[in-house]
Amino acid sequence: MDIDQLLQHYIRLERDEAIVNLRLAVSDALAAITAAPEVGKPFPPPYRRIARWKFRWIKVGRYWFAYVVPDGAEAVVMNVLFETSNIPRRVSRSQQGG
Repeated sequence: MDIDQLLQHYIRLERDEAIVNLRLAVSDALAAITAAPEVGKPFPPPYRRIARWKFRWIKVGRYWFAYVVPDGAEAVVMNVLFETSNIPRRVSRSQQGG
């Protein structure tokens, strides 16, 4: 799921606190990824099998962010998922790396 989709979901549900928390997490995740793109894990526990997608994963607050760092380019966040999501089922095939 991309950030805009999750944000729109929270707006539809009128989840003001979730909106604020998501925005803070996005800001913190982007800062961490920009400062040290190598910091991400190859998969979020307990989903070892999704390492084949070639994303890096970082957890900020209650969200997992999946990102890629193309050669010679800036990091691109591909997915953001709530920590209790079934991550393998939430990442669409069009968003899977590798």
